[in-house]
Amino acid sequence: MGTVLATDEFPATAAGYCDLLKWARKSGAVRRAGVEGTGSYGASLSRYLLAQA
Repeated sequence: MGTVLATDEFPATAAGYCDLLKWARKSGAVRRAGVEGTGSYGASLSRYLLAQA
């Protein structure tokens, strides 16, 4: 299995989503993201990430 490379926490807000993506991009291009609860609590994050693609 894989290894955890880093962890952090971000608020579920537009600013938090922006900070999350900036943080993830520090490790290189973001080609895929796994999001839980895309029909409920993860829906806003999913929409944000799709809009940034």
